[in-house]
Amino acid sequence: MIDVMPNGSSFAQIQNAVRWHYQWVVLDDFLPAIVGRDMVHSVLPHLKNNTSIHEDKPNLSFFHWEKIPFMPIEFSAAVYRLAIRWSDQSIV
Repeated sequence: MIDVMPNGSSFAQIQNAVRWHYQWVVLDDFLPAIVGRDMVHSVLPHLKNNTSIHEDKPNLSFFHWEKIPFMPIEFSAAVYRLAIRWSDQSIV
């Protein structure tokens, strides 16, 4: 990532570019691998139509966090990795 940034880029600019790249990887690779590209496109139609998220609003009608507790997948994956790292390696 650092090799494609212009010379003299600040830490904040590089940090922002890394965040955008991470978000792109999640939307373009991780989510389609987990739930399928059709599901991603049904929830986030702007990705399929190559439009702005303001033009094609996300379809979140199924999502009612006030009623149904949830854990973001990023958090659950991080907890899993942490638990594996902290576990007794002799039993793994």
